[in-house]
Amino acid sequence: MARNKIFSIILFIASIIAFFFGAELILRSKGYRLKLVDTSRESIVYNFDSVLGWKNKPGIYTKWRVDNVKVTIFPDASRATHIPQQEKAGKIITVGCSYTLGWAVSDNETFAWRLQENFPSLQVLNYGTGAYGTYQSLLLLEKIFSDQPPPLVALYGFCDFHEIRNVATSSWLRGLWQSSKRGRVAVPYCSIDENFNLIRHAPEPYPKWPLVESLALLDYLQVKYLLTKDKLTKLPQKELVTRKILLEMDNLCRVKNSRFIVVLLQCEKSKRESYLDFFKKEGIEYIDCSDISIAKLKGDWHPDAATNSRWVNRISKYLNGSFIRAKQFEWR
Repeated sequence: MARNKIFSIILFIASIIAFFFGAELILRSKGYRLKLVDTSRESIVYNFDSVLGWKNKPGIYTKWRVDNVKVTIFPDASRATHIPQQEKAGKIITVGCSYTLGWAVSDNETFAWRLQENFPSLQVLNYGTGAYGTYQSLLLLEKIFSDQPPPLVALYGFCDFHEIRNVATSSWLRGLWQSSKRGRVAVPYCSIDENFNLIRHAPEPYPKWPLVESLALLDYLQVKYLLTKDKLTKLPQKELVTRKILLEMDNLCRVKNSRFIVVLLQCEKSKRESYLDFFKKEGIEYIDCSDISIAKLKGDWHPDAATNSRWVNRISKYLNGSFIRAKQFEWR
């Protein structure tokens, strides 16, 4: 009897080991493994920041997945819109993600550079930063306003994928960890409490379980667990969080006597109308560029120079009109 019991226990343990071993082999055969992204063909353009998570690193960078690209970051962490940088009293600043920064296009191909050409009497400062969301853009705006006189206009380049960044979903954190050699690891984010207040959280990294870098099965189980958790907590809040952050950005600019304008660079049709209604209801200025077709760079998924050119044409037309009349421009 005792021998049968021992044999049953051993068989049970062996079955579990065989199951896990088999599952591990299957996952690895399908290429499922937590891997770091190869950044050997890219310039590392970020520094760690305890509040923002990361910020642009000053320097001149020419190493990209796309050929013949030059990216100049000034000491104030803004991207070049004119060389040399020209100090002027009236300013337009831009904040946002890599679309606003102009990832993998040269300095003179970004919409901010072209905006500077179109408004030579003003100084355009491009503070776009790769992988930023709305919340990081708000934090950056707060820092800019505390360090220098407020600008005439603050443009925020909005993309609907900023929503998941604002609540730091596990898929977003995992992706950042995989590309952590770029200098982006921990993300500040927001949530909504039971009273519908916006709660700010300090930067947090991807919560890796022990051995997930070695065992594909553990990584798979963690991904499934975190995705389920996100569906119950973070994902239902992402749009409300984003709207509340936008309201804080607008309020900050109003207090500082600056004009806050949201530039919709990319937004799905299903979300576009909802956001436009929200902007109109709350009196937030906007420029809708989301209907402009985005042509991607060869070898990279970011918008090319031609797309930046189409964006700036619409932005400039709106600003030309709105500097004369404070009225929403309707594109025709």
